[in-house]
Amino acid sequence: MSVERIIGVDFGTTTSVIRVKRYDNGHPLDGRESKQEVIFNGDRPMVPTLIQRTDKGTYYGYDAMVSQKGQTLFRNFKVDLENPDPVRRQEARTLTEEFFVYMAKEYRSQSEGGHFGDTGDMEHTIVSYPVKWSDETKSFIVRAAEKAGFKNVEGMDEAQAAIHAVTIMCEDYLIKYDFFTVGVPCNILLIDMGAGTTDLALCCYTPGSLPKNKIICTWPKAGDIFFGGREVDEILREYIRSLLPANQADSVLKINGIEEFKTWKETRVSPALARHETVTEFTSIDRIVDILDIDMEPYELDRSRFEKLAEKYLEGFPRLIADCIENSKISKEDIDLVILTGGHSQWYFVKEMLTNNTKVDLPKIRQNSDRVVPITRPHETVALGMIYRPLSVQFQPEPDMEEERKKRIVEYYRKNMGSLIYFPKDRDVMIVKPDGTIGYKGEYYKDVVANWRDIVCISGAPCGINEYDHHIVGIRRNGTVVAIGDNRYSQRNVQGWKDIVSISCGSCYTIGLRKDRTAVAIGNNECGQCNVQGWKDIVSISCGVSHTIGLRKDGTAVATGINGEGECNVQGWKDIVSISCGYYHTIGLRKDGTAVATGINGAGECNVQGWKDIVSISCGELYTIGLRKDGTMVATGSSSCGQCDVQNWRDIIAIYAGRCRTLGVRRDGTIIYTDYMSPQTFFERNFGRYPLGSKIFCKEIWNSYLYRDGKTRYPLGLGTKTLPWKLF
Repeated sequence: MSVERIIGVDFGTTTSVIRVKRYDNGHPLDGRESKQEVIFNGDRPMVPTLIQRTDKGTYYGYDAMVSQKGQTLFRNFKVDLENPDPVRRQEARTLTEEFFVYMAKEYRSQSEGGHFGDTGDMEHTIVSYPVKWSDETKSFIVRAAEKAGFKNVEGMDEAQAAIHAVTIMCEDYLIKYDFFTVGVPCNILLIDMGAGTTDLALCCYTPGSLPKNKIICTWPKAGDIFFGGREVDEILREYIRSLLPANQADSVLKINGIEEFKTWKETRVSPALARHETVTEFTSIDRIVDILDIDMEPYELDRSRFEKLAEKYLEGFPRLIADCIENSKISKEDIDLVILTGGHSQWYFVKEMLTNNTKVDLPKIRQNSDRVVPITRPHETVALGMIYRPLSVQFQPEPDMEEERKKRIVEYYRKNMGSLIYFPKDRDVMIVKPDGTIGYKGEYYKDVVANWRDIVCISGAPCGINEYDHHIVGIRRNGTVVAIGDNRYSQRNVQGWKDIVSISCGSCYTIGLRKDRTAVAIGNNECGQCNVQGWKDIVSISCGVSHTIGLRKDGTAVATGINGEGECNVQGWKDIVSISCGYYHTIGLRKDGTAVATGINGAGECNVQGWKDIVSISCGELYTIGLRKDGTMVATGSSSCGQCDVQNWRDIIAIYAGRCRTLGVRRDGTIIYTDYMSPQTFFERNFGRYPLGSKIFCKEIWNSYLYRDGKTRYPLGLGTKTLPWKLF
C-alpha cells in the first residue's frame, strides 16, 4: 500500500508544534479529523522554542527551561529572522537551524519506532511561516527543515494553514447554528494571534459535500505591526518595574524572567480582566519581594489601567483589520464571520474590540457577537491546517488568484515606477522589489541597502550635476524614512519625518509627500526649490535639479524653484494624471493619453506633442520616454548613450529614465536597460598602454574616436541588456 504521511511543523515564537497525518490516495486513514502528535519530554504535545547553553552542553525545549548556573538562554529568536541588523539576523538563523535539528531528531526517534505508520510511507513535510515575511526568509525556513532531515519540504503561511484547519474543525458547529448554509458563500476573516505576530486571512468559504474556499487576501504583507503576545509580556514587565523601587527593580526582574510574566499573563491577568476583576498579586514577584523585604507599590491592575498602559499597542489591532479589508477590495459590511485562533487570541480585549470598539467597524460582527468564533485549542491550529491540506484540496487559492496577484503588481509598477527605481551614480541599478527589499546591480551602495526592509518608495539625487551631491532616500511601509549618501545641505536629515507616502530628490534637497497630501522639504533652497509648505491636495511630486513640481488632486500642477528655462511654467495645465521632471524640463501626462511639456528643449526633449495612448512618462537629463498602452515605447531628445533606442522594446509595463540610461520592466517580470561605456572607460579598456594625456593618445586615439554629429565626442552605446533577476 502506498501511503503518504504529512508532517506539519509549526515553528513558533514561543512554542513549536508537530502534527502528523496519513493518507491513502488522498483519503485519510483513521478518521477525517484524526491526527498524531510528536511528544516532547514524555507526555507533552508541544515544546517551548528555547535553547540554553552552559559549560556542560546545550539544552532544548523543556530542558532549556531548567535554570542552570552560567547559562545563556535564547528565546524569541524567530522574530529576529528579519532583523535589519545582519549580526542578529545571522544569529537567529543559526539558532533556528539548530532548533529544527532538535525537532527533526524528536520526530525521527518516534517515527522509526512505528508510532506514525509504516516504514514504506512517503513522507511530505510542510513548515509554516508568518504571512509578512519576505520570500527569502520563507525560503530559509524551508531550507532549514530540509537541512535538519525532514523530507520533501514545502512552506505554507500561517494564515492559510489556519484557514485549512478551522474550515474543517468548525464546519459542523457553524452549520448547526446557522452561520453556514450549504451551498451559500460565507466571507470569513481569520485572525491568528501568536506570540510574535498576528496573521490575518480573508476567504470566501462555500460549505457542502464539495466545499470551496477562495482565499481573497492574507495580511500583513510587511510592516512593523506585530501585535503578538510577546509585546504584552513586555508591557506587564515594565508595569511591574514601575511599582518597584528604582534601585532594586533590575535585580528583582532578573530573578523573575520573561517566562514567569508570560505565565502570570495567561493564568492570572487575562482571566481576571475578562471577569472585570482587579489583579492584586503576582506569586513569583511577591515571594522575591517578601524575601528581600522590598517596599513595593500595590498592583491594582484593572482593565482601565491595563488599557492605558497598552494604549499604543492596542491601536495596532484595528489598523491590521482595516488594512487587510482595504487590501482585499471587499466591503467591511460583507464580513460574515471572524474566527480567532493562536494562543494570544484568548485575551478579553480581542473579542470586545471586534464587537464593541468603534475603530473595528464590522457591522455584522457588531450586531451579533456570536459571529466571533474562538478555537478551543488555538496552539495547534496551524500545525493541524498543514496536515489537513489533502482534505481541502478545493480550499487552495483558485488558480486565477496568482494571476490576480501579478496583475496588481503590474499595475503598481506601471503607476509608481518613478519612485521604485534609481540609478546610483548612473552606473548601478537599484529597484524596490514587491516584498519590500532592494534589488541592486553594482557595488557602490550594495552592502547598505541590503539591510533595508519594508521599502515602498525610493528616490535619489539627479546624477551628473555635482559628484558630491549623491543621496538616496527610501520610505518604509510605516511612513518613516531612511537615507544614505551625501549630506552637506542636510538633505538626508529626514529621520523625524512620519506618514510619508512618496519621496523625490533634487540636487542637494529632498521633498516628501505626506499622507494628508501636504509636502515637507529639507536641503538646499537657494532657488526656492524647497518652498512647498503651503501646498495642499498634492497627490504626487517630482524634482529636477533645482525645481519642484507638485500634482494636485484636481489635475492641475504647482511649481517652485528655478525657472530659467521655463521648467516651472505649469500654471495652465489641466487634466494631468502624472508628472515627471528632467534636469531642466517638465513633462505632464494628460488623462486622454497625450503629453504636455515645458522647459529647455535643446535636444528635443520636449517634443511630445504628437504622442498618443501614453500610460506612463519619465524624464532623463536631456530626453523623455513614454510608455504606450500596447506595451511599446516612444522617446525623444538626446540619445548620445543609446538611451532613446527603445523602439523595439515590447511587452513593457513600467519605465524609468535616468541620466543616460533607460530601464523597462517586461510583463513577465524581467528587467531590461540601455547600457553605455564612457570615453575614458572605452580608452582604458582598449588602449590602456597609452597615458591618458599623452600626445600619442590624443592624436592616434582621441581624434579617431566616433563622432556621431561630426563635432562632439560621445560615450559608446552598448545596446539593451537584461538584469540577472526578475521582479515577480
